Amino acid sequence: MEDLCPSLSLEERIERLQIHIAAVGLNLGTPLTESEVLEFERANDVQIPEDYRAFITCIGCDGDGPPYYGLESIKSKAVREYTAHMDRVFPFSRPWLWEDGEKSDEGTYEQVKDGILYLGTDGCSMDWVLVVTGPQRGQIWQHCDVAINPGDSQNVFTWSFLDWYEDWLEKFMMGEVDLPFFQLRNRQPL
Repeated sequence: MEDLCPSLSLEERIERLQIHIAAVGLNLGTPLTESEVLEFERANDVQIPEDYRAFITCIGCDGDGPPYYGLESIKSKAVREYTAHMDRVFPFSRPWLWEDGEKSDEGTYEQVKDGILYLGTDGCSMDWVLVVTGPQRGQIWQHCDVAINPGDSQNVFTWSFLDWYEDWLEKFMMGEVDLPFFQLRNRQPL
């Protein structure tokens, strides 16, 4: 995977991911049905971004990949607990570090979990979310105990779910990132 391929159609990107995921033997959960996704959307009064919806209905609902400890299913307890206010508008567009008492002119600390879908964790309170409402809808953000950031702690970027997953998969294929030891235990050698 030489680039993030934004010029490809969504269907082409999904097909490409399926091929690469199978080639490296990643373990992903069974894709969800369209009715399961619609049920989730109705229950949370939200519409999932198109590329994430395609991934969880065509490739897998959870498992290997970013975040470090794996992608959570929209049906998981962690998603239900972390993202109780998906229907509210996510008000942020810039990084915000509140650790030293810095205020945001975009929203309050109580709003940092509004309008987001929890994707999983890198550990140590470094969580990845997908914005599902507001102007940043469809973007990946990192949440931690002291800040929110469109990107990660070193970089600001505006990636969709597929951009983020493709970037991680490219790094995985090049040996730049690995899976946690517990995900490697039950794997077949390539």
